[in-house]
Amino acid sequence: MGKIDSLDVILTSPTNNNIFFAGQQVTGVLRLRLSGSGPSPDSTTTRIRQIRLEIFGRAATRWTRPNGRYTSVYKGEEVYLNCRVVVWPLDEQPAPRDDHLPAGSYEFPFVFDIPPNCPGSFEGPYGNIRYFCKAIIDQPWSFDQKFKTMFNVISILDLNTHPDAVRPLKDAKLKKIGLLNSGGQIECMVDIERCGYVPGEKIPTNFTVTNNSSKVIKLIVVKLEERGWYTGAASFFTSTKGDVRLVAEMKSNEGVQPGRSQIWNGYSLPIPPINASILNSRIINITYKLIIEVLPVMQKN
Repeated sequence: MGKIDSLDVILTSPTNNNIFFAGQQVTGVLRLRLSGSGPSPDSTTTRIRQIRLEIFGRAATRWTRPNGRYTSVYKGEEVYLNCRVVVWPLDEQPAPRDDHLPAGSYEFPFVFDIPPNCPGSFEGPYGNIRYFCKAIIDQPWSFDQKFKTMFNVISILDLNTHPDAVRPLKDAKLKKIGLLNSGGQIECMVDIERCGYVPGEKIPTNFTVTNNSSKVIKLIVVKLEERGWYTGAASFFTSTKGDVRLVAEMKSNEGVQPGRSQIWNGYSLPIPPINASILNSRIINITYKLIIEVLPVMQKN
């Protein structure tokens, strides 16, 4: 009886790094190499019932929480892609018991579609969204031979379909400082041309800081935070777990003296390559928040 020397799955990606878009049709090839184990006819063929691929994509969450003497484990799962492609035999039915494949190299092409509403691949501290393609060689009277390869999905987020994305943002915050607010107050007014941006763009931020306090403002920090919410269940209880991650930051050492105002125009924060906001998953929600921190000098006693 022959044997399986190698099994591989090659996905046809324009970037050659297994990255695809939601809604895209993916093509690929399953490569199989068989060898014989002896001179007899039976030893030069390999019995194979079926060769297939299983394509799967899902979100999974998990974290633990102390609960008295016990520890509760919260978990969640949501499936976005689950399909099977049979590449041999082509009628998608199990092969007859006497079907054999001679020794040699084989290539089996395949194709599958990524649903357009799939969220993008994501890795977080309490959950992830992963996609993979698994090749399976189904052999009678033997363990199945398997090979799994991961691929990444980029979700399509059309900002034109989100009215809030093109809406200008204006906001003002007032902070009183000192014991019993005796140190005065600091005001920050922010003006951003729109709320939606994509990786590679810069967020042009215009803001004004008015220092009506007795402290000198020494530092201005503009940062972009990724905020994740994970949903899971333990027994009959459902809970959420939050996480905050800094993805971009810029600092300005231009101080603002007491009783003065300072205007920053076109203070642009570059957006690094990050995941799009995940809004179409029931167990993982990812959004982004722009924060401006005004840090006064605190006197030591």
